Amino acid sequence: MLSVVCSGQPQFAEKTRGPKLLDSIMLALRNDGSILMPVDTAGRVLEVMLLLEKHWAVNRLSYPLALLSPVAYNTLEFAKSQLEWMNEQVAKEFENSRDKDNPFSMRYAELLLARPLHTAS
Repeated sequence: MLSVVCSGQPQFAEKTRGPKLLDSIMLALRNDGSILMPVDTAGRVLEVMLLLEKHWAVNRLSYPLALLSPVAYNTLEFAKSQLEWMNEQVAKEFENSRDKDNPFSMRYAELLLARPLHTAS
């Protein structure tokens, strides 16, 4: 999860990245804060959304969760159709789920279409 290498920045062990991110998010939310996470739609957004969806489901959270992007819908629809190319854990979770819901069906996140800003010429 979130295995980005940043030069000069301390890196957490892979198994602790997700929990540390979730701890930071929950701390802010419990203190009436808001979180805005800029994430590349073609990159880590699928990992982050799966992590957040699972956390919201397991903990039955009611905080609003949204994915704001001009291509959010298309990205998730493409991911839904390409499960065989996802990592082994995602494929296993889908195969083992009782209701066979696609992991990218987003039960907790609202998809919001962001329109690009146009400047006057």
